[in-house]
Amino acid sequence: MKKKQPRRNAVLYKVYVNAVTQGDPGPTGIGILIFDNEGNQVFSHSSYLGILPFDESEYSALMFAAREIGNYSWDMVEFYSDREDTVQHINGIFNIKDIKLNRLKREFENLIGRKDHKLILINPSENLPARELAKKGLEKFLKRVNFQSPIRMQEQIPDKTREQENIQRSAGGVVFKKEGTKYKICIIAKKGKKIWALPKGRVNDKETPEETAVREVLEETGHRADIGTKLSEISYYFYWKENNTFYHKFVYFFLMPLVEENAGIRDQEADDVKWVTPGEAYKMLTYINEKEVMHTARKILDIMV
Repeated sequence: MKKKQPRRNAVLYKVYVNAVTQGDPGPTGIGILIFDNEGNQVFSHSSYLGILPFDESEYSALMFAAREIGNYSWDMVEFYSDREDTVQHINGIFNIKDIKLNRLKREFENLIGRKDHKLILINPSENLPARELAKKGLEKFLKRVNFQSPIRMQEQIPDKTREQENIQRSAGGVVFKKEGTKYKICIIAKKGKKIWALPKGRVNDKETPEETAVREVLEETGHRADIGTKLSEISYYFYWKENNTFYHKFVYFFLMPLVEENAGIRDQEADDVKWVTPGEAYKMLTYINEKEVMHTARKILDIMV
């Protein structure tokens, strides 16, 4: 049987996608750029998609791009994204148990069908034009609702709530210990082991985020850890309908070396506590923002080995 020869002058399109979500869930903007064989920009799009969980936003952007490229005649299309977890999931590099994300993966694959395509991971710096478009999509929403805070949990909020705002602070960390030449990370399970997370909790009055992180780690895991490098500080707004209040939320994460294992009795807020490798922790963590914290921690730990 003769090998199938590639078509001459095959039509190739390159599609750059990005999604910006402020909050989890939060308002989401997307940016799409499409280029033809010769590098000419043939499509540019910026829009607001609605309130989406952070880990679903890039799938939604990819599906929007897949629908748009369906209007073109092409032999090959390359999608470019800087969202590592989404790219690796769709490419089958790692599997996840999340039912909704697996459904979104299938929807994207169904939109493309059997046609020749690739999904390629790029650095955020290579995807800046698409990201700027995504930011503009988010700005369209913010201007439309005439609300200056960067994050909202729903679009229609009574005027009377706009003057009610409370501040919430939480802190926690990536607790690690060294075993031989490798590191292990402490993660906890909640809600019947449906959620795996980093230990963290609410900052009490007159308590610093560092003090909270140490206390919460001890209470949730039973392990005593110290404060190391600050890994992340997340700031966003959300609206709680039950008490008609806006909350300005700050979440702090630290890299925390283990001082004493099993130093106290756990408060049972966690269903389980496990020591896993950094790679296992990244895969097991449920929340995408904590995956990003873990990704930063891994870079630091790799240097320390």
